[in-house]
Amino acid sequence: MKQRDEYIVDCKVHNPRPVNLICDATFYGKRKDKLGTLVFKDNESKEILIWKHIESEVVKDYKYLTEELIAYGYTIESATLDGKRGLYKAFKDIPIQMCHFYQKKIVQRYITMRPKLEAGKNLKKIVSRLTQTTEKNFTQKLDEWHEKYQDFLED
Repeated sequence: MKQRDEYIVDCKVHNPRPVNLICDATFYGKRKDKLGTLVFKDNESKEILIWKHIESEVVKDYKYLTEELIAYGYTIESATLDGKRGLYKAFKDIPIQMCHFYQKKIVQRYITMRPKLEAGKNLKKIVSRLTQTTEKNFTQKLDEWHEKYQDFLED
């Protein structure tokens, strides 16, 4: 803790521009003195634009950092977030996307790592290609899967 408290962060120099954000929180430390950092990064340049130390991941901190970036003159074109419920509320009128990692994890939770049923195996194949395909192609494959297994899904 002493090292953290003594560390001096250089003042951030902002270069306002249109940005596509990647937003995430990470936590470190033990449960009782849990501390985290919420980070907003420019997807293109990979530059960390703004951050805030937090004790828990809540909408108000995402909203605060969004408003700060806008006040600095940035135009937020989109934001990519983890799957935590409610975070989308912090990005009013800004297109958002759930991180592919969390999309895959949600599907994995339902079909497991080694699905036994044909429907699960085929869905796993589709989801495994999520990061290497276009939205149009992924949606088409998912629609085809849904149509093929419609009776199975309704049972």
